[in-house]
Amino acid sequence: MSFNRSFLRLQSLYPVRMSLLTGFGVMATGDALIQSSQGPLDLQRNVIVSIYSGATAPVFFYWWRYLDSLWPGTSIRAVLKKTAFNQMCLGPFNSTFFLIWSVSTQTYLRQRALGEEVNLQVILDEVVNKATLEIPELICSAFTFWIPCNAVNFMFVPVHWRIVFMS
Repeated sequence: MSFNRSFLRLQSLYPVRMSLLTGFGVMATGDALIQSSQGPLDLQRNVIVSIYSGATAPVFFYWWRYLDSLWPGTSIRAVLKKTAFNQMCLGPFNSTFFLIWSVSTQTYLRQRALGEEVNLQVILDEVVNKATLEIPELICSAFTFWIPCNAVNFMFVPVHWRIVFMS
């Protein structure tokens, strides 16, 4: 049995699990490759971003199918509607939740590594400070990156490969 057929079979039997594993695996691999080209691997960062990608992948799996049901096909009109709706509804929230997840997890782990008592106020302060400084720019840069990616995703990528492509 080919890899593609095996993947399709598993995805149809276990869509949530396969999306989670695919999102985690693709992000872990991609992030490790990017980091290795820039210096040593930060395993903690890799795990944090990969958990986020894996946890959100099932949401995107079903969300994209929902968008396909609203605007079926790959016509320019359907792709533009799916891309715009996706970016306006999920884009800012995904960027914000990613920042909250990564900053709070890193702060928590730093406190534990230093032997400090976990202080939720310190974690909240770190998140608020980072969000205040970075979210507007993060959302703008996310728009410039993810809008073309989503257009390609909706135009050319078969439904069963979207998590692989977008992770």
